[in-house]
Amino acid sequence: MDECWGSGQIIGLSESTVSRMQRGSFELERDNGKAFELAQLLLQLYDLLDRMVSGDQAAAKAWMRADNTMLQARPVDLIQHIQGLAHVVDYLRTRLPG
Repeated sequence: MDECWGSGQIIGLSESTVSRMQRGSFELERDNGKAFELAQLLLQLYDLLDRMVSGDQAAAKAWMRADNTMLQARPVDLIQHIQGLAHVVDYLRTRLPG
């Protein structure tokens, strides 16, 4: 899903840092401030979307790339900015029970 979301860019980390995280040689800590908070929000987005599409990654990618009339934009475009990321997460929360 990384290629669809550009998670490193969204949370403000370089590609090399994201690569180190994927290899397990770098961990994002709470004291990373903004990056940590944005990562938490991005994980919430992933979890909510995964639940909405019942784990279907193709459906998740399609949803992220499709124009959404309720959001008035494509989710993948919105999440490139903090307010848009929060808006998409809030939208998904309203769509799922519990």
